[in-house]
Amino acid sequence: MTTSADHLIQGPGHIYVAPWSSTLVLPTYADLAALAAGTFTGWSSVGETTAAVELVDTPTWVKATSQQQARTIDSAVSAIATTVKTTLREVTADRLAALTRGTVTTGSGASTINPSGIGPAPKFALAVVGPWPNGANVLFVAERAIYSAAQTVAFDTTKYTEIAVEFEILTPSSNGPVGGYEVYVPAA
Repeated sequence: MTTSADHLIQGPGHIYVAPWSSTLVLPTYADLAALAAGTFTGWSSVGETTAAVELVDTPTWVKATSQQQARTIDSAVSAIATTVKTTLREVTADRLAALTRGTVTTGSGASTINPSGIGPAPKFALAVVGPWPNGANVLFVAERAIYSAAQTVAFDTTKYTEIAVEFEILTPSSNGPVGGYEVYVPAA
C-alpha cells in the first residue's frame, strides 16, 4: 500500500486534555478555534509536539483453524490496543506530576512533585490538533485515556527539555465515540 503525501500531518501538533467525567463535552471539528484559543470549556493545552504524532491501532486476532486446512479458515478481532505517541516540548511541574500519576505542592520557592505508587491511573480526555497539507487542521479526540508508557525526562544543555509521551485509549462510556476515538479530517 502506498502512502500519499495527502495523508500526512505536516508541522507541529498541539495536545489538549480535560479531566474525564461522564458529562464532559468532547470537541468536534466545529470547535477547533475555541480549543486552540483555550476557551473550550474544561480543556487545557499540554503543549506542542516536537516529533510525529503516531496513532498505533493494534488488534488481537483470534483464528479459526483446522488440522485438515493449510490456511486459517476465519479470523476475528478479540481486543484492540490503541496508543498515541509523540514528544512534547513543554515540561512543567504539573505535566510531570500527571505523567507520574502524582501531585504537585508548592512552597519555599520550589514545586515538589510527589509521584504515586500502584493503583488506578487517572483518566482524562485527549485531543490532538495538527496541520493538514491544504492548510486546514486534523482533529483526533478520545473520550478516555491514560498516560501509559515509562517516562524519561532528559535534562540536556543543547536543547529545550522534551518528554516522550504515550497515551492508551480506553473503552469509552456509553456517551463516547463507539470505537473509543474519532478523527476529523478536512474535506478535500
